[in-house]
Amino acid sequence: MILLNKVNRGPNESDDRRGCAVIGNASPAGQRGGGRSGARSGAGGRAGNPGAPSETEEMKDFERGFALQATPDQVSQFQVLSKNTEAARKQAHDFLHMIETGAQPPEFSDPADDLKDAVQEAHDGSKEFAQKLSQLQKSSFKALTKKLAKANADVAKQGQAFNQEAGRAKADHPSMAAILKQLEEALANLRAEQLDMGKAMGIQSQ
Repeated sequence: MILLNKVNRGPNESDDRRGCAVIGNASPAGQRGGGRSGARSGAGGRAGNPGAPSETEEMKDFERGFALQATPDQVSQFQVLSKNTEAARKQAHDFLHMIETGAQPPEFSDPADDLKDAVQEAHDGSKEFAQKLSQLQKSSFKALTKKLAKANADVAKQGQAFNQEAGRAKADHPSMAAILKQLEEALANLRAEQLDMGKAMGIQSQ
């Protein structure tokens, strides 16, 4: 603290110099205080927006989103199972058409056995794909994996019904036609669920 000596002046002498001396004495302290205020404002850049994510949080979100995307192996596996599921659906459709019209498609050597193998391949491929998801993918896509598993279970159920009907000595055509319709619908639903899962993982459908 700086002490100012009192200066005796005449009654008409101005007090401006004393006023300036007081202001000059207080000014450095005011400047130091202003500096600290500015530093605090600069350090708390997000103080005015406390809800804004930090760079660390943004990076974590980015890394998590990247981890949920399909790996190259998953993309390849998905494309194969999606193709197999659609092929099985088409075979069920063609088999149904053959029964209804009596015309056997030329690509079928044994339509019943071919369809059995195609359904089994579609079912197994979809099941294996879901099992090989990472733990983060399974937890994040829990609803999608549940729907996929349900659709795959329906394919297994309808495939078993077809196998039993095809194994009969004299298969009933109306009964077989009804089973094939249900099997085709189950395979179409499975492929739809597969595509939803693929979309969530960043896989483009072909």
